[in-house]
Amino acid sequence: MDNKIGLTISQKQIYDFLIAFHKEEGVYPTVREICRGQIDDTQILKERTSPTSVARMLHHIKERGWIERHTLPRGIKII
Repeated sequence: MDNKIGLTISQKQIYDFLIAFHKEEGVYPTVREICRGQIDDTQILKERTSPTSVARMLHHIKERGWIERHTLPRGIKII
């Protein structure tokens, strides 16, 4: 049974960035890499200046059941 709760537009953009970054780089991005929003020097996401807001957004994505997070810098896993 799928217990995932829908994502907001901003959360979905970050979730899609996580998948694209992992596909291209073979690892999940750090919070600062998500802030930059680039993959291979191509701007994918709007650049964000606050790592705290990105961390908060990742927390909400985790709470909605889309990712797992661990305390490691690249500790994100798509569920």
